[in-house]
Order: sequence, then structure tokens, then C-alpha cells
Amino acid sequence: MVPFLPDGSLVWRTPMQERESILFTVIQGLGLNMSGLALLASAGFALGPLALTGTILAIIVKLIGDSQLVRAYWLWQATENDGIPRDV
Repeated sequence: MVPFLPDGSLVWRTPMQERESILFTVIQGLGLNMSGLALLASAGFALGPLALTGTILAIIVKLIGDSQLVRAYWLWQATENDGIPRDV
């Protein structure tokens, strides 16, 4: 999402806001990855349909965490290449 002012001009993020955004995305991705791994480990000890549900949920959470880490890398590369922060 690209923010616009009422007159239609583009609002650029400051470098500090961009770093905070990248840092937040990395932390969120790592947290989701760890949660997914913990769910996967706990689902391995459960029996029956709960194990299947827990495993599916763990895989979904892990994939969301991976996508957040990839997004953070893209944001970091976008600012490193040309120095201008832009949305991915």
C-alpha cells in the first residue's frame, strides 16, 4: 500500500521509519517461525485428529513467518540498492 496525501502526492517514509519497518518485519517473521516449530513439535506428541490439525496449523504459521522474512529481505534490498525506500 502506497500512502498518498489528499492532493494526490506521494508520502515517502523517512529512513528511520523504513529501518523500523524492516526490523519489525524480521522480528515478526522470526517469531512466527519459532511458533510454527513449537506447534510442530507439540503436534508430534499428540495422537489422533489433534496431531493432524496441529501439524497443518504449524506449517501454515511457519510459511507465514518465512514470507515475512522474505518480505523484510526485499525491503532491505530495495533501500540498499538505490537509497530510496519503496513499498514492495
